[in-house]
Amino acid sequence: PLPGDGGPTIDEEIADAIAVLDAAGSRRAAVLAQLFAVPAAIRLAVEHSDRVSHLLLLGGAARLRRAGDYPEGIDDAALQRFRHQIANYWGTGLI
Repeated sequence: PLPGDGGPTIDEEIADAIAVLDAAGSRRAAVLAQLFAVPAAIRLAVEHSDRVSHLLLLGGAARLRRAGDYPEGIDDAALQRFRHQIANYWGTGLI
């Protein structure tokens, strides 16, 4: 999910990950996260270090949106275009 799109919160994603580990009977696991899952994976590893043996992060960023102290971020207009593309073209082979 993209930030602000009504998807699960990071807290909910962490709770889901712990629930999956519990359901699988896994005491510890290596965690691989990419893109928008990276912030939740980092928090999972920090807050549940007893459950995460390794952390592999691909293509993520600590922050996405542009701000006064983060000019490298994505501006809101570009983020809205990206959301539109995902919502309208996901699964079509166009993205």
